[in-house]
Amino acid sequence: MRSKHNDTSPKARAPGIDPLEPRRLFAAIYGEIEPNQRASDAIYVALDASGAARLDGRTRRDGDKDYFAFAAAQSGTIELRVETGGKASALLVRIERPSGEAITTTRTTDSFAAVAGQTYYFAVIADRPIAATYSLLLQSDRPPDAVSQDRIDTLSRGVNVPHWFWDLRGIEPAANFRSYFTDTDAANLRSLGLTHIRIPIQPTFFFDFANPTKLRKIHLDALHDAINIALRNDLGVIVAPIGRLQNAGIDPSMLQKATTFYRLLSADLRGFDPERVFIQLPGEPAGTPDQWQPAQEQLAAAVRSAAPEHTILATTPLKFGYGENDWGTVDALRQLRPVADRNVVYGLHYYEPYFFTHQGASWALAGYEYLHDVPYPSTPESAELAAQQIAIETAGTGFEYLAEYVRYFGQARWDANIITARLQTAFDWAAQWNVPLVVDEFGVYAFAGANVASRDAWIRDVRLAAEQAGAGWTMWDFADDFGLLIGQPEGRWLRFSTAAALGLLE
Repeated sequence: MRSKHNDTSPKARAPGIDPLEPRRLFAAIYGEIEPNQRASDAIYVALDASGAARLDGRTRRDGDKDYFAFAAAQSGTIELRVETGGKASALLVRIERPSGEAITTTRTTDSFAAVAGQTYYFAVIADRPIAATYSLLLQSDRPPDAVSQDRIDTLSRGVNVPHWFWDLRGIEPAANFRSYFTDTDAANLRSLGLTHIRIPIQPTFFFDFANPTKLRKIHLDALHDAINIALRNDLGVIVAPIGRLQNAGIDPSMLQKATTFYRLLSADLRGFDPERVFIQLPGEPAGTPDQWQPAQEQLAAAVRSAAPEHTILATTPLKFGYGENDWGTVDALRQLRPVADRNVVYGLHYYEPYFFTHQGASWALAGYEYLHDVPYPSTPESAELAAQQIAIETAGTGFEYLAEYVRYFGQARWDANIITARLQTAFDWAAQWNVPLVVDEFGVYAFAGANVASRDAWIRDVRLAAEQAGAGWTMWDFADDFGLLIGQPEGRWLRFSTAAALGLLE
């Protein structure tokens, strides 16, 4: 049972705010990560669905400082309480503006008026030669809003455009940025009934990891132009950095750089319509869910510090354990908990079974170039024909085991029921936590391997499973290896059977 706070002084509570209880359960708990002695190294935090957060740390010596940063998504009153295990006199907490100007200081309890869009710093200062552990307990009288239905609708049907600002295939960046995707492409996608595009971006185009202090303007203008192409053709945009940032959960130095990158990128994107432009955290992050959870919390808070109104897309690691082959985003998602921020949609990549969706892709895993004509839906009889041919072609190569993969696939009888059941575990997770989910990558390699009928049947069944669960989807990809279209920028053609599988020709 929650006990009442006995301090009734004017600063003990803000009007209309229930007093904080230090033993309550917080969804948003942040621990200090050294170095954080300066505002530039602050740990970014966000409030949970109830408008609360707990910030934990330890001062080690006289003069030690720890910095936390909070960006107000809404205007309101924030109550702060300092808990130090009976050593309150050893600590001073100063609430600062970005300029360094102090708003207020306290050793116990205080409150201040937060303005939407403004960032506030909490400097925890040890001004006595006493080591102390502490918790700063925050409570707002304005809990953050959840994702609006209009934004969820914008994410209902989309396609990835990956080779525009990522993996340019050797094309000079400026030329590719200008020509890869045009107003005509955007208008055509919208006329098919798509509602958004996802633009994977290569962070090194915009950010110098050796000098991570500012964004490179030379390519930012091109990104702005790309976003505007989508917006003026009534398409929403997911901006999705991928690449080196994927290591933020396993490399503390990369987490610090990623935090800076996301704060800078979000500040740059803040001027775009938050109803239509979405900011995604690093896709397919390395490590396990327990490694990614705190990193994702910190990066989400960094986005929120610079873009208070934009919806964030959280991501799911590939791995869900510590073995070499135990990866699968559905299983990993189930081991995550939602980040504290309510204005977040959860992204899921789905390519199961991987050897089917990536058959013929020599770059995927060793030996996959030998996989072809693996059937979907699968039966023991249909899979046996493919397995026998693959066994002949892999004899003496060391990849003979691939034929057994195919036989097992047939015996498992993969079909719409299996895909729906598999994805349902992810949809159940979203329902449990009452958060929106989008399958923001799914597709089948199209240049070799899979036959057209099997590829389109798999795409159809994933799309239907998502729609039946009320989840959005974003197919991979626009016009390349997995494409909805085929051809180069100067001449592209729609794969009509794939469009039909996506329900775009109904």
